[in-house]
Amino acid sequence: MKQVFSISVLSGLLFVCLVGFQNCSQVSFTPDEAASAAIKNSITGDSTNSSSGPNVTNSGDDANCRVDLINSTKNVKVLFLIDTSGSNASINGGPGTDVGKVWRLSTINSFISAYGSKPNFEFGFATFQGTSASALITSNMHGIFTKNPAEVSQAISDFKNIKDEGNTPYDAALAIVRDMINYDQQRMAAKDVGYVVVMVSDGSPTNTSYTDSRNGMTNLTNDVNKILAEAPGQISLNTVYLYNQAAPTASQKAYLQKISSLGSGAFIEASSNQTVQISDTVQVPKTVCN
Repeated sequence: MKQVFSISVLSGLLFVCLVGFQNCSQVSFTPDEAASAAIKNSITGDSTNSSSGPNVTNSGDDANCRVDLINSTKNVKVLFLIDTSGSNASINGGPGTDVGKVWRLSTINSFISAYGSKPNFEFGFATFQGTSASALITSNMHGIFTKNPAEVSQAISDFKNIKDEGNTPYDAALAIVRDMINYDQQRMAAKDVGYVVVMVSDGSPTNTSYTDSRNGMTNLTNDVNKILAEAPGQISLNTVYLYNQAAPTASQKAYLQKISSLGSGAFIEASSNQTVQISDTVQVPKTVCN
């Protein structure tokens, strides 16, 4: 039997739920039951009447899963890993994917509003563009997680002021995730914690180590596995492919799908012209029952 962590609001009460399954590996991470109906069911994989549009998808699993809820106080550390490449602002001189960061800011702020006051939640922020990635909340030159509202607010403000430009370095993005989790484990001795990474990008990687037709996916897989090894069973890698008008092709989204598949997380395609709650898709790390 395995356990998966889910976040719910039931009967107006905010609490962290420990969700147990038999023969099941994933569960939707939702602020309320109504919101979870607006996206493809993350347990069964069955489509619902999505208000977010037909191209919103989520990973699924066993349709016969039985869900039991019990209270949990497990610490949850959410890392927003956000693409700030130039295609967000403009694509070949035309409208970009998310001009002015409207979708990205709205989505992040919505999540923070729902979970920012929870005492067992901490947040980290990192962006990637060009050939590098940068943490927005740091200590000793490492990105860190925080529950301090002022630090969270400043990170969002700093993100808003970053100019969208340059390429899309997935390798740098994954490297900063690994560094942050490694540093957090050393700094906080954070053994009983679930790391939830939410990676948002509007394009495929531009770094040659991943785009190489022979070894690219192998290199990506190795980098993801290095992240997971930092805290085995405690990390969930969730990915969002953000687009404007044309939905991503199979080859374009293959990289983000691979990351979420390896990282026991969820993958969705999201139009910047539609509203999607990130919390509807995030998978919180599973642990083995005693």
